[in-house]
Amino acid sequence: MNHALRPLLVVVALVVVILTVRHFYVPDDFGVHERGYTYGWYRERNIWDWEKMAVKYQGKESCLPCHQKQADLISFMPHAVIQCENCHGPALDHPSDPKKLPIDRTRELCLRCHAKLPYPSSARGELRGIEPETHHAGEECVKCHSPHEPRLENLPSPASMQRHESAYCRPCHQTQVDTVKGMPHAIIYCESCHGPAKNHPSDPAKLSTDSTRALCLKCHVDKTRHNLGHVCITCHDPHKSDLQFLQFLPSSGEVQP
Repeated sequence: MNHALRPLLVVVALVVVILTVRHFYVPDDFGVHERGYTYGWYRERNIWDWEKMAVKYQGKESCLPCHQKQADLISFMPHAVIQCENCHGPALDHPSDPKKLPIDRTRELCLRCHAKLPYPSSARGELRGIEPETHHAGEECVKCHSPHEPRLENLPSPASMQRHESAYCRPCHQTQVDTVKGMPHAIIYCESCHGPAKNHPSDPAKLSTDSTRALCLKCHVDKTRHNLGHVCITCHDPHKSDLQFLQFLPSSGEVQP
């Protein structure tokens, strides 16, 4: 008989301990709402706790009265779906406290969305992505890409943010400007290859042309072993930069994997 009573006494003791702990640990207002409440069981005073908590994020609508220009610019851009505070931090009581919001310009912030990920069945895989190890490693993305206008047209290079658009070159270089339009290199500033225009054609009177292999490999990092020792423009016209316009094909013995 004792062998049956002992386990029963242990169970009873455990139940008493649990009920005692519950009595002192569980708040009186826990679960006082009616059964089947939408949000499940919670403390009634928890509502007051949340009401006292300061709201950190205000939403992009709060930015419009003072930043209409930026809001209009980004409204037609891919980043229009992103809340301003994702990059500028929580607004809190801005513009009174804080008076100015910080801006997260780190490369890590951009890579949260733009590191290339092979997710073919997910919308995340459809985002334009880069290989962080090879695409201007160590550079801040905002040196080339404007977060408010993240288009590839007239993309500056990290070397300089003071570039002239192609329209500046058109009066004297109509043929070249028209040729590159619609080509892959249309997104590159002319000065990326021809050097800073400054006050050209007065100063300098003539711009140089960087035709070195090293220049091309800054972007085409996957072609480091392609036709080793050859200058890229031997085969590729920079203004056309499309394989259908390939102007010279080396013999098979010169082609490297």
